Amino acid sequence: MTKRTILMTILMACAIGGAEAQQLTTKGTLQDATSGEVLPFTNCVLLRQQDSTFVQGTTTDASGLFRFSPVDTGSYLLRISAIGYEPYWQQISLPPDTALGTISLFHSATNLQAVSVTAQRPLYSADGEKTFYHVEDDPSVQTGTASDALQNAPGVEVDAEGNITYRGKTAVEVWINNRPSNMDGEALKQYIKTLPASSIKRIEVLSNPSARYGTSGSIINIVTDGRNPLNQLLSVGFKVSTGPRFSPWVSYVYNNDKLSLNLYGSAYFNDFKVATQMHSLLLTDDSLLSATNDYTGNELQRSRNYNIGGKLDYHFNDHNTFSTWAWFYPSFFNMDVDFDVSRIEYISHPGDYSYRSNVEAHQHYISGNVGAYYQQTGTVA
Repeated sequence: MTKRTILMTILMACAIGGAEAQQLTTKGTLQDATSGEVLPFTNCVLLRQQDSTFVQGTTTDASGLFRFSPVDTGSYLLRISAIGYEPYWQQISLPPDTALGTISLFHSATNLQAVSVTAQRPLYSADGEKTFYHVEDDPSVQTGTASDALQNAPGVEVDAEGNITYRGKTAVEVWINNRPSNMDGEALKQYIKTLPASSIKRIEVLSNPSARYGTSGSIINIVTDGRNPLNQLLSVGFKVSTGPRFSPWVSYVYNNDKLSLNLYGSAYFNDFKVATQMHSLLLTDDSLLSATNDYTGNELQRSRNYNIGGKLDYHFNDHNTFSTWAWFYPSFFNMDVDFDVSRIEYISHPGDYSYRSNVEAHQHYISGNVGAYYQQTGTVA
């Protein structure tokens, strides 16, 4: 192979490697297939074609434009969902599908019976840093729950387990009536699954809330009509897996106009058992039996971990809040090992050198944290 051929091969390999690492932007515009009107605040999701895993999520802007950036070269599935329209799917490859042009969505064939709707405002609107989904004006979700309504909020996804994400990110705070819900994960999931959508006036989405909200993540604010106020919620559950492992949990939430109390407790029980048997023969250089070794061992490990605590918030008014919390994490670990070693020597120092032994280990500790803070936002009139 000549030097020229080698050089050309290296250059081609570098070019291919550069193409594989290239990141691109793909964009398009959504419109109504019948009227030609643009469709703002519509959920658009990009999935990997090979296994349908989530890549990116976005929503169209006021002009119906959506954009995914940056995206690696490859094959993808574009999924678009909008209330009252048929779901839209499209296979795209990057490159060359960087400009998807105008995509038309067709109205769903689902008919709503005995429903009279007077259109006074659009289902979606925007005002400054907030995007609004007016749930009370959407008849398609009135018989569902808050989980169904959240699925229609711009950029919001709720999976089968009740986990809430915004544009694929889990850094989301859920607020109830303009205040943090103060619920742990499991209690919040149960509340979302049981709150009737008919009691929700609107859902407000803040993708980049200002500093006055005191959070770095996105905010989803569920505003209810007051007919189903959040007062008390008790949630219990458990997880079981092989090992065996068992993890029960309980959560209690109490809210009124001034006080928010969240108590939570969970436990993790894990038993680990191992039985070991080994047999070996030791031979001399001329293949004579020198010794035999037999090992039999039984090991049991038990872990008990607990998470106990709570948080209390007291709202003096819309601008002043006092919070205090205490969390404790007791942990207990025990290990018990019994083993028998049988060693018989035949040539060097003949004899039976067998023995039995037991090893026990215990480790117990408690950690935790206690704190409080006072928060003032805005100016008291």
